[in-house]
Amino acid sequence: MPINKSQTIAENPPSDARGAVKPAGFPTRMSGLIATLAGRFGLSSSLADLLRRYLRFGVVGGSGVAVDMAALFFLADPRTLHLDISLSKALAAEIAIFSNFVGNEFWTFADMSGTDLSWRGRAGRLGKFNLICLAGIGLSVLLLNVQTHYLQMNMLTFWR
Repeated sequence: MPINKSQTIAENPPSDARGAVKPAGFPTRMSGLIATLAGRFGLSSSLADLLRRYLRFGVVGGSGVAVDMAALFFLADPRTLHLDISLSKALAAEIAIFSNFVGNEFWTFADMSGTDLSWRGRAGRLGKFNLICLAGIGLSVLLLNVQTHYLQMNMLTFWR
């Protein structure tokens, strides 16, 4: 049954692209919270879906920050791999970019219609996503080098 865009999310419980009810867990609790807020404030179903996607995007981005920091620590710390700080930051950022891509591909934007779900299609999207993030990696490595070499800030002391 097609959803009338003027109906609220409370009248249309969260479901996946096939119309199946979403499984229990964090995504369902988040959807339940959004449904409650949407019902209380009279948000339309499309606005509630946009809010849900925005929150998912934020969760994936926040997890990417955690992955980046953990990978940087593991790669650069003298007690672990002790790689060069610039190389460590570039690799940590790449690991976080891949993590964010997977989270967004399979959770945040999983219900987008018309998306090529083949491995070739996903590899193409990963390549484009990585290319877009390349400028961010360059800026991140540059700032890290300015902080460690010119400002004499030891990044590893923050983790100890």
